[in-house]
Amino acid sequence: MSFRIVNGTEATIVSYPYVVSIQRWTPRVKQHICGGTLISESWVLTAAHCADKISPTSVMVRANSSFFNRGGKLHRVEKVIKHERFSYATGDYDFGLLKLKQRYRRGTFVKLPERRRRFPPAERCTAMGWGETLGRESREQLRQVVMPIVSQEVCRKAYEGTDEITARMLCAGYPEGMRDACDSLLR
Repeated sequence: MSFRIVNGTEATIVSYPYVVSIQRWTPRVKQHICGGTLISESWVLTAAHCADKISPTSVMVRANSSFFNRGGKLHRVEKVIKHERFSYATGDYDFGLLKLKQRYRRGTFVKLPERRRRFPPAERCTAMGWGETLGRESREQLRQVVMPIVSQEVCRKAYEGTDEITARMLCAGYPEGMRDACDSLLR
């Protein structure tokens, strides 16, 4: 899968201090594979498809940098957890966790809500990451895009016949992809 920020703008880690780059880190390969969010001093929330096919010995987390390939601090990973009900076929339960070997004390963490929060259609949200871009923009620097949340009903109609949209999914974006954050399966 390849995540894309469509018509976004450059961002800095100062604005999003909880965003991290998850990287495949082996003697022959050092590459950004996914973004993640610090949710505590020890835990990074990411997608299950990012936690799949990696192990604590093959991955590092780069924190406190606007660039996925330099700066900040690299952290070793102690444990990789992929949601047990995740399915590539449906994309459902796409949640993963990485436990850092050492606590990250300098960061700001996203405080997860204590109770269920609703995301009403048209409310603005921001997606950020180091995904592929459609133009000449560099993907080395963190990018962001602001877009409206789309109702489950509208989203289900848009994906009718191709993908199932479940209650655990959130849709956001503009019609015709003017500004967007999307993932696409590369074959």
